[in-house]
Amino acid sequence: MMKKILAGILAFGMGISLLAGAGQDVKASESDGSVKAISFNIGQEPTTLDPGLNSGVDGTMIITHLYDGLLRERNHEMVPATAESYDVSDDGLTYTFHLREDAKWSDGEPVRAQDFEFAWKRVQDPVVASTYSWIFDSGNIESYRAVDDQTFEVTLTAPTPVFLSLLGNATFMPLREDVIDYEDGGWAVDPEKVVTNGPFYMDSYAAGDKLVMKKNENYYDAENIKIDEITALMIVDQTTALTGYESGQIDAIFAVPPAEIPRLLTEEPNFMVYESNSVNFYCFNVNEAPFDDIRVRQAFSYAIDRTAICNDVLKSGDVPAYSMVPGVIYDDEGVPFNQQSGDYGIPTDLSKLEEAKQLLADAGYPDGEGFPEFEILYNTNESNKAVCEALQQMWSENLGVTCTLVNMESAVFHQTRVAHDFQVCRGGWVGDYADPLTHLELYVTDNPSNYAGFSDETYDSLIAEASELSGAERFDKFYEAEKILMESYAYMPISYETDTTLVNNDKIVDWEWLSTSSPSFVYADVIQ
Repeated sequence: MMKKILAGILAFGMGISLLAGAGQDVKASESDGSVKAISFNIGQEPTTLDPGLNSGVDGTMIITHLYDGLLRERNHEMVPATAESYDVSDDGLTYTFHLREDAKWSDGEPVRAQDFEFAWKRVQDPVVASTYSWIFDSGNIESYRAVDDQTFEVTLTAPTPVFLSLLGNATFMPLREDVIDYEDGGWAVDPEKVVTNGPFYMDSYAAGDKLVMKKNENYYDAENIKIDEITALMIVDQTTALTGYESGQIDAIFAVPPAEIPRLLTEEPNFMVYESNSVNFYCFNVNEAPFDDIRVRQAFSYAIDRTAICNDVLKSGDVPAYSMVPGVIYDDEGVPFNQQSGDYGIPTDLSKLEEAKQLLADAGYPDGEGFPEFEILYNTNESNKAVCEALQQMWSENLGVTCTLVNMESAVFHQTRVAHDFQVCRGGWVGDYADPLTHLELYVTDNPSNYAGFSDETYDSLIAEASELSGAERFDKFYEAEKILMESYAYMPISYETDTTLVNNDKIVDWEWLSTSSPSFVYADVIQ
């Protein structure tokens, strides 16, 4: 029987979540002395595990188990974590967080408000060069300070509905100034240096192989943490990971070979597909020929069959995309943002192929004649490779152009994108909260995630104005801004993504799928 795509709405936003195995009877004895252990695959070695530098889902999968922010996502909402409570001023501009008296680091030292102040300042220090420092603008954060050891105060420039949703993000985790290396994030994979305040601590790290986390007995809620040990594997090859799961060597994986999805949907009861607050796209380097010509970019976007890519290549329930904001985000009237915005004339099939050919001819390359050979850059992943091969073939057959594929491991790939050292490059973004800002702010001039180098003063102004507005006014600005972005053709959306999970629910209960498209085994249990 086919599994249907499941969708849910988080109380604090539109992120998708599932509490798996809720209500099942956990039969493992608490006194039998056995170790409760879980293994899952994160797919590749994270670019970084430094909370202040992380912007990847792979890193988030680990950090959410090692660290606690002021708040944490649990059971579909943001709940107090290191902060036991908080107050909001009448004007909605000042938040005062009261830290738990029993909040401790894994070495037994108390977690202080100063640890948050230090970590936040570090992220914003240009010397550290965090590619996620712009998220402070997302929350309209004007200032913050440790009032005393247990009181942390944050002031905003304007009332901001998404502010609390941000506080579970890795960027806002506390750090110990006396332990970490200030400029170099390498400390974050050294078990001798890593001190954490979350449910688990780092026991060992083997680069490119695995990371082992163990229960942090100093965690304020340790009595409710049932898992003793979690092993995060770094298996890049999806077929190998699936074999490991099916042989019982791995308990959970979150990416499978596209060719296996139809079989898993029909045969594997633990395989689930979820709508995601994410979009898969490609970007053109708009500041270098030949992609500095908007006609070339538009032609390339019109000359691909997004429906075929979704149905025949990805095979995961992804929906053809024609904008940069996915359908799980709704506007102030409860209408899906991408439904109200329209498709900007971007086809999901080859219905505009003749127009694409004419655009390329107008740019000086009739039937692809004289068009220089170029490269498509992507990070190592079977699905990414398959999509790139499809684009390569479509552009060759439909436009007469030639390109080669270049793949890189995650860390180098990310650095190359940020440096704009590419011609055509794969991209993707998982929203941090349920608002267009989490996607559209990426394309503001000088945002490190604006890989294409797109720049438009009006666009920048609209995003800045929208971030301090609410209701219809806010969304009107977003609609106007996205129109400018899409009509630049700097970014070529491919699909609104889905998340896949394959978890042994006969063994693991009470795990969660978070809005960040990552699993949480924090309050999970093992049936032994």
